[in-house]
Amino acid sequence: MHQIATDSSQKIPQRLPPSALAAMRQGLSFQRLAFAAAAWMRYARGVDEQGQAYALNDPLAAQVQQLATANMGDAAAAAKALGSLCDVWGSDLPQMPAWMNAVTHWLAAIERDGILAAIAQVNRGGSDGHSGGGAQAAL
Repeated sequence: MHQIATDSSQKIPQRLPPSALAAMRQGLSFQRLAFAAAAWMRYARGVDEQGQAYALNDPLAAQVQQLATANMGDAAAAAKALGSLCDVWGSDLPQMPAWMNAVTHWLAAIERDGILAAIAQVNRGGSDGHSGGGAQAAL
């Protein structure tokens, strides 16, 4: 798992933003992609759900960890702060309310319910009307 998370700020730009933008353009659900973004934002704190610290091995580690910990407990603020990193997300996704709302929703779910319960939620197709696609997908 550690190898997958290594240099994540360098891997995300190649994978998540293009996939999310394509899904949105096609009217497809982007909720699992938003969940992945939220999970990375939670990971960026450098502390697991049991309170055990771990080191981030990433060129942007200091910056992302500072943003994640400074906004701990406020999913909207954390999503906005970490979601504004253009080196990670590009310039388009952070400007899309549907994307940012979905990321905020999933980050709040992870913080409130824990990662395993949030995974179960996203696998059930989301909740609270955050299923993606349709009107949310309009660009």
